[in-house]
Amino acid sequence: MKTSLAILLVVLACALSFAQPTRSSAGELAGFCRSSDIASQAFCVGRIEGYRSVVDELLVLVPDATAQIHIEPTATNGELERVFVKYVADNPETEHKDAFLVFSFALRSTGLMTETKRVGAK
Repeated sequence: MKTSLAILLVVLACALSFAQPTRSSAGELAGFCRSSDIASQAFCVGRIEGYRSVVDELLVLVPDATAQIHIEPTATNGELERVFVKYVADNPETEHKDAFLVFSFALRSTGLMTETKRVGAK
């Protein structure tokens, strides 16, 4: 039963993360993440998981294409969410900025997002 509920929540989170056609600001997403409402929490989890997937699975490259960005594999999504929410709270000037960009800034500030040199890069 718990496994079925967990799977349902993940599916719901993924569905909700695609349901909103516009980008979220960092302040909006942090608000969803701080909410005690299950739908808001599911939206937050879906976005955080989606952002992680973009970085980990789509080979995000630094501008000069000599390195690849990745998220620390041992970091949990809950940890990523807490880092993001704390970063937005500590840096209120980021609230109006794109949530994915602020997510990246937050993880870089804690060392959870790093760059690795690509093979053959100079």
